[in-house]
Amino acid sequence: GDGVAGAPSVAVDASVLRTADVRIPDLTAAAEVADDIDVTIDIQDQDGGGIGAVTRLMLQLFDANFEPEVVGAFTIADAGAGAVVSTDTRPQLLYDTDATGDAVVRVHDVAGASGLTTYLVATPVIIAAGTLFHGTPQVIAITFD
Repeated sequence: GDGVAGAPSVAVDASVLRTADVRIPDLTAAAEVADDIDVTIDIQDQDGGGIGAVTRLMLQLFDANFEPEVVGAFTIADAGAGAVVSTDTRPQLLYDTDATGDAVVRVHDVAGASGLTTYLVATPVIIAAGTLFHGTPQVIAITFD
């Protein structure tokens, strides 16, 4: 117990006391250049502070009805400060940020001058055994000329 006479003694497994950090991708879209829009990703904690760690992201593009974009309409690719884990010729991408939790990806309008809006959803996912965090998905609208 806690020293109180008659209070029960409770054993607590240390793993129960672990707390998970929260990883929230802050997304910022740049202006369109030649059918490409770069999106800067900064992984933050719940207080808006930076996360100094590699974070794997599941990136997906959705249409106006929030259905997955079809292959061939838009692609996501690396544009710096991170590393592609899966293929980058599709509307979804598995991607690792750099060691500071930053990344830049490029959304490409395959048709060119489509005038369409697509929605990029970035969801942090756990990549290492023993790593514990809560990943909060974020979405940003990307509109092409």
